[in-house]
Amino acid sequence: MLVMLRKELRLVAATMLLLWIVPAAAQYARSSINLPAATTAFEPRFDLDGDKRVDLVAVFQRRVLVFFQKPDGTFPSAPDVEIGAGDPVPEDYAAVSVGRVEDGAEAQLLLIGPKGVDYLTVAQLRGQSSEPVAPKPLLRRNFSLSSGPALQFLDVATDMNGDGQPEILLPNSDQLEIYRRDDSGTFTLASRVTLPVQTLQRTQLRAEPDLLGTFYFEDEQERTMVRTAPRLDRWFGVQFGVEDYAEPFLVLDITRDGRLDLLTRSRLYVQDAAGRFEGRPSGLYDQIATALVVQKRRLVTAPNLVDFNKDGRLDTFAVQSSAQKMSPRTDISVYLGREDLSFAKEPNFVLKTRDLAYSDAVPVGDVNGDGFLDVALINLDFQASSASSQLKAYLRNGLDGRLCFYLWDNRRGRFPETYSFAHPVTLNYQIYGTRQLFQQQIYISGDADGDGRMDLILKTGPTEISAFLNQGGIKGFGSRAWVRLDTAPVRFSGFEVRDLNGDGRADLVVSGYVEGQDDRTLYTFFVSR
Repeated sequence: MLVMLRKELRLVAATMLLLWIVPAAAQYARSSINLPAATTAFEPRFDLDGDKRVDLVAVFQRRVLVFFQKPDGTFPSAPDVEIGAGDPVPEDYAAVSVGRVEDGAEAQLLLIGPKGVDYLTVAQLRGQSSEPVAPKPLLRRNFSLSSGPALQFLDVATDMNGDGQPEILLPNSDQLEIYRRDDSGTFTLASRVTLPVQTLQRTQLRAEPDLLGTFYFEDEQERTMVRTAPRLDRWFGVQFGVEDYAEPFLVLDITRDGRLDLLTRSRLYVQDAAGRFEGRPSGLYDQIATALVVQKRRLVTAPNLVDFNKDGRLDTFAVQSSAQKMSPRTDISVYLGREDLSFAKEPNFVLKTRDLAYSDAVPVGDVNGDGFLDVALINLDFQASSASSQLKAYLRNGLDGRLCFYLWDNRRGRFPETYSFAHPVTLNYQIYGTRQLFQQQIYISGDADGDGRMDLILKTGPTEISAFLNQGGIKGFGSRAWVRLDTAPVRFSGFEVRDLNGDGRADLVVSGYVEGQDDRTLYTFFVSR
């Protein structure tokens, strides 16, 4: 009897150990939203109703669509709130934004125009307020904003000084004005920064063609075979315009003190504890390496700024790729930040590999949990003698490769020359083809199962995303996918890893399409349960 009891206890203990080792099956709530491809903005970042779940804001022409996330982690296919469905948003407003400008957990919808800023609350939008559904004044001041046929999304409500309360940044002529909320709840001008504005003049002379169907020639095109002498028997149209513009600038915490600073091509504006900005000449802007990536259906240059060595200063890195004679090569040049917030002309070191980087935005994340950021690159065993057959295999079933992980060596202050471990991957045209150019398809900065370790989340098929759990240290990732998410019948170009419901686990936002419907974009959401 005692022997049988011991056996049963061992069996129970073994079962409990097995349940502890084997993770529970992953469950995700799936929902989709179908929007016109001409949508001006699609923002899956804001919690409008204060329930700690991310809601969605879309801007299409002069309409604003709001989708509230449900408690089960899904989004409705039709908007909960649509502003401008009947009557378009008046041309008094040039842009829309989201920010928390009232006390409470909820955010508000901001409407920005040449005469100031108004806002709408969630209660107004949902018809749950005794107040009329009309914008309330927030800030009254004339701004140099021109209203166009479509509303623009401006991310103007940002916590600039790290106090948890958003400031409002608004362009006005050649200045960026920053408004801060005082104790009475009124936004007043706190500081301003003068931006380097340049003037561009454009003149075009359009003339009636000699023959119906011939080309129009303008002054910016080739002038050969163009009749320049005016003729009285033809009409001419002159277009003249003057445009004032500021070159792109960065808003970032360059000093790592919790307050946002401004960096232009020629000056650095550092914010002090009182919220004032002190400007000084700086050439740092042109020293920052960038990556070409697709963001909101546009090709943009994103700054490569991270802190590799955890010294409190931002570092930058440049990715150079080549594939000459079937011999892929990717070099990552790392420029460590110096005490004066600049970078050396020459890199501190160069990681030279025989790997591939299908995107400038290489995967970056702390995969071994040591607090330092690591990088991952793809390795393929190319055979120059069988280039044709390898190309056919790539277009059909794909090629077997490895995702190589280079772990930061804090003792040496650099990446090692060889990778620490690798994970098998498949590469084919459906995953890395023309629709996927400049899209990031591999993430090593998301925690899929909520255990505090960064897992491997990547595209494994034309309609499939897989997550592989981190085994800890240099053990790499599990050989079997913890979860495979199927987006069929929608194919997708790229995806993002976010925490949409605040549970600490990675959720996915997939931007997809259906063949023959290029005028639509399908956003699919997988939210962990």
